[in-house]
Amino acid sequence: MIHEAIETAEAIIWGAAISFGLLTASVAGLAIAAGAAAGDAIARRYHLRRAIHRLEHEANHPGARALLDDIRKENES
Repeated sequence: MIHEAIETAEAIIWGAAISFGLLTASVAGLAIAAGAAAGDAIARRYHLRRAIHRLEHEANHPGARALLDDIRKENES
């Protein structure tokens, strides 16, 4: 009877350890995904700013200002 109780306690401890490991891995996966999403958002904003800057300085046709305003309106919403 004591032997069975010890085996049950060991099983509970191993189960808790495995559950904690899985929980830790899940949290780490979520943190990595959140970091990747934040990095993508930062990169996207950086490239949009560069494109707008290029339009401001290199566009020589009369519709450049309207095109720039359209791009800014799309990115603000």
